[in-house]
Amino acid sequence: MAGDGMSRVTVILRIFSLIGIIAAVWRACGTIPFFVYYGVSLIDPRFFILFAFIMSCFISFLLGSSIGSAGTIGVVLMMIARSGGADAAVTAGAVVAGVYFGDRCAPTSTSANLVAALTKTDLLDNIKNMLRSALTPLIISSAVYLALSFWYGMDKTDNYLLSEIPANFDIGVVTAMPALVIIILSVLKYNVLVSMSVSVLSGVLIAVFIQGIGLYELLKYMLTGYELKSSGQFAGIISGGGLISVLSTMCIVLISSGYAGIFEGTGVLKDVIGFLKSRSHRVAVYPMTLIVSFFTAAFGCTQTISVILTHQLMRGIYIEKGLNNSAFALDIEDSAIVIAALIPWNIAVAVPMVILSVGAGCIPYAVFLYILPLYRIFFEFPTQRRLS
Repeated sequence: MAGDGMSRVTVILRIFSLIGIIAAVWRACGTIPFFVYYGVSLIDPRFFILFAFIMSCFISFLLGSSIGSAGTIGVVLMMIARSGGADAAVTAGAVVAGVYFGDRCAPTSTSANLVAALTKTDLLDNIKNMLRSALTPLIISSAVYLALSFWYGMDKTDNYLLSEIPANFDIGVVTAMPALVIIILSVLKYNVLVSMSVSVLSGVLIAVFIQGIGLYELLKYMLTGYELKSSGQFAGIISGGGLISVLSTMCIVLISSGYAGIFEGTGVLKDVIGFLKSRSHRVAVYPMTLIVSFFTAAFGCTQTISVILTHQLMRGIYIEKGLNNSAFALDIEDSAIVIAALIPWNIAVAVPMVILSVGAGCIPYAVFLYILPLYRIFFEFPTQRRLS
């Protein structure tokens, strides 16, 4: 039974492997330093909290990783916030909200690929649906962060990174190419494995011929993660990625899928599913999915377990109500993915809080993560819109 459950996510493991490799290659070839450098150079202290949210959204959409984004641009933004007198909790809340924007809907996101595999839907179609459902909450959240910028903004900016990045990387426009490849090929509807592979190849060429990294050394980075050979705070920020960085996530997905196979084969969740079906005529399907995802995220303590259990518990109800898989995928993305990051003991937010050196006081400021489900409940799903 466990083996049957695990066999359903083998494609995801290949994607996860490529995501880990991309995270290292993009660091080595200068893609991440390029966007961090030019992003930080645009900072206006008056709008810092809004900038922190938007920059986190952008970098996480490129990386597809909430933890990876928190460990790069998140750490940078927290350094700037603390040096400039901005409120650390508010800044961290904006960062957490931003990194989960990309974690939810990026082509390279492990969670987005997992949801697509479980619901048997097309990833790129899911991304279009997610961007559409997030538009209004994103605008509302930006307005809130604009207001918070005036209340909790910075007094000054620190240009430390603006000198460190050019000293260690060539940050010409060509270094942005690996990220542009992902975006362009996704728009052209190429398979995600193809777009990731082309991105890795372009990053390898840039790292070797522009950054001057040896091929053997680059292969090592792809396995164990990029390591900047210099001292100082910036080296700790930019280092990371590699195949080894996603092994724990791959193990969690495998083990969780094994449990899901056992639960399904033994029928241990049959009574819970029956209870949910008996209440489904009283509660709209999305709010019920939201409630289920809250309990699975609180119980499972990881985003992956929440996604798999929510899918298993709610799948029959969506079939019964005639809602297609695209609607189901969107509902999981707008519930299990974002709710997990609002539960302090869930790894989804516990790890970013450690990385950013803040406590649970940042969670109330992760505005986008609760504006999105609230918007879906009150403004969208009274119509029970079905996605094609």
